[in-house]
Amino acid sequence: MKHLLIVTYSGDMQGTTLEKKLKDYVYHEYRDSICSEWAAENIFDDIQKECNRLAEANPKCKKPVIKFKEPAYSGDGYEIRIDSIDLNKNTGLLRMKLATTTYITRHETMTTAVDDITEI
Repeated sequence: MKHLLIVTYSGDMQGTTLEKKLKDYVYHEYRDSICSEWAAENIFDDIQKECNRLAEANPKCKKPVIKFKEPAYSGDGYEIRIDSIDLNKNTGLLRMKLATTTYITRHETMTTAVDDITEI
């Protein structure tokens, strides 16, 4: 059984020009959304494609390496981040945590609480 994931933005707007543009894309595209575990790798692929597109549009910028971390054991979540040796640098992009309980207010339905339900 696949679970729902709560997707949150875990980065800041610091970094190189290409990193800033990539973080801006991720922030506006995926921040505060819900997806299934099946969609986590698709989101990673989409971020990779956007990174490649930005690298082609900005050939003078160094293309960052994007990493995808799957949960090692129950309780962990998925994580997508920019690979970096510098430990002081915020390289986070997205954190996807398993949704144990989803609350909907009495004035919402599932379709109004979630923008686009593609698969659950």
